[in-house]
Amino acid sequence: MTQQTNLALKKLQGITPKGIKANQDSLASKRLIDLGSKEVKKYSSFVDVGVFQRAMYRDVEKELRDFEFGKEELDQFIRCGIINSFEGNESKVFGTYSGCLLELLCKRADLRGDRFNFYIDGENNKFDYLFFEANVVHDLIIENFTGHNLCSEIASGEGRAGNISIVNCAGDNAGATIARHKGVVNSINIINHKGECILFNAGIICDMINKINIFNSSGYLMGDRLGSTKGNIKRIRFVNNEGDASLHHLGYFTESINSVCLIQNKGKFSFGASGSNSKYDVNSMLVHNCDVEFKKNFKPKKLITDVFAENDYNYLCNQFKFFMLRDYVIESRKEQVDLIQYVDSFKDKSYKEIEPYFNCMRNAFSSLEKLINERPKQIWE
Repeated sequence: MTQQTNLALKKLQGITPKGIKANQDSLASKRLIDLGSKEVKKYSSFVDVGVFQRAMYRDVEKELRDFEFGKEELDQFIRCGIINSFEGNESKVFGTYSGCLLELLCKRADLRGDRFNFYIDGENNKFDYLFFEANVVHDLIIENFTGHNLCSEIASGEGRAGNISIVNCAGDNAGATIARHKGVVNSINIINHKGECILFNAGIICDMINKINIFNSSGYLMGDRLGSTKGNIKRIRFVNNEGDASLHHLGYFTESINSVCLIQNKGKFSFGASGSNSKYDVNSMLVHNCDVEFKKNFKPKKLITDVFAENDYNYLCNQFKFFMLRDYVIESRKEQVDLIQYVDSFKDKSYKEIEPYFNCMRNAFSSLEKLINERPKQIWE
């Protein structure tokens, strides 16, 4: 182990970084930090996380079997700044450890017949591999973090997760490979993110991802290979984003992608491959105000463009207004509602401010997708 690694491990025992919010002298913080120290020592020489993640989880479960901790202690531990002592594979090991802690709390909640829904504000601190490879997750919201591979590989290897939201964060590979190999996830929500390869390979060989919402984000290759190679993704909503080659290889040898909505995006989309016999499977795709090229081997069963897409966008806005009125998010029935204007207004807002509008948007998209699914294919032909 390098001298720098040894220094990092010493810091684990008593570092007090600037801006620290946790009391590391507390029993809970010290216990979690000490165990993290042991796991970094034990696994930092491993190259492939998949080789040791299950073994690390068994370590954590055993070491903490008689130790009670919860949201407050996990929040303090994540934000105490210790991750900054690591680099390279050490940070991946420590990020995997954070995922093991989250998984343990979710499994304990399962035994109680409860849910461990967790929100954390990183206050723009860096934490590479935050919650990496957590196999069982309930509802998770992270906000204002920077770092590579935030929430990557959650629910992979036959894992499961509820709703995973990454909001106002920055860094490459956020959410990469979520639900890989027979995982099940209800929804993934990426809002106001900056970084390349967002959700890279998410849903590859997955059992199911129900909904993916990517709003107001920017970067190259966002959503590359989503659901490829026997993945099963029900709905993708890609709205007001900016970047080239987004959703590259979408539908490539998938089991099924049921619905895709592309609305008001900047950058070039190219679906399919010239001169290729590759199979692309997408049931319906709505394209509104986007620059899209379709290769000859990419043929959604229902492709909605031009005036048909405009009509469906207007329906979406009307449904959005309906749900906002229903949920008392707005009061005036006379108000003209343009969904894109609301999405664009998210850019300077916190998740708490966004949440009521975002929930109404998700309901509006579900109404539109139901309508499209019930229409006969011939209407666009």
